[in-house]
Amino acid sequence: MQCRGGVGAASVAVALMVVAAGGCSAENPPAPSPAATGIPTAVAAVYVPNVIGLPAAEAEGVISSSGFVVQWSTPPQVGAAPTVTAQQPAGGLTAAPGAIVRLEVSADARAQGQGREPTTPRGLSFSIAAATCDLYGRQTSAGAPAGAPAGGPVGGPSDAAAGSWQASFAPGDATVQGDVLVLRGLAQVVPAPGRPAEQRTVECTVGGTDITPVIQSFRVR
Repeated sequence: MQCRGGVGAASVAVALMVVAAGGCSAENPPAPSPAATGIPTAVAAVYVPNVIGLPAAEAEGVISSSGFVVQWSTPPQVGAAPTVTAQQPAGGLTAAPGAIVRLEVSADARAQGQGREPTTPRGLSFSIAAATCDLYGRQTSAGAPAGAPAGGPVGGPSDAAAGSWQASFAPGDATVQGDVLVLRGLAQVVPAPGRPAEQRTVECTVGGTDITPVIQSFRVR
């Protein structure tokens, strides 16, 4: 809608009616739309579902119905019954609608027999627990002395020096104990810039669910 000044009495009357109805005027032009200005609108992130352990066809349906695009590392063979063994981004993380989710599959009988990854009765999966432990380690553990609890009390502040951290956890080294998952893995830690990397063992206990995972204990040795 455009507003232009007129010279006739009829034009003035129409302009007054438009202003009275909440329309635009010379002093109050209409606000441009985001499309007109080129300013992008915010897009809410969506949780990526965990499909590790699912048959390829079922996993593709779950990912697609959540608003993402599936990309296979190796396209599943026709007539085979492959199982999803890895995904990126991991289940439980967030991504923009329409983002690509890369899936890896295996038709190996042993992989199919393993079924889903370790999951607690409350619905905490290994991939979410591992991502939570790795994030906690990145935030609190780089620079922590060997054999000391990382970052002090769980959830408390950390006095660790700035460094780098990369942990690796495997489903076979995770155990379900009641409503928690206990993960054991290795981490490459650079305590501070300029110092050599050190390999540490990590034991991390996570409770809660995939939506609200909670670190219950975390030790680096």
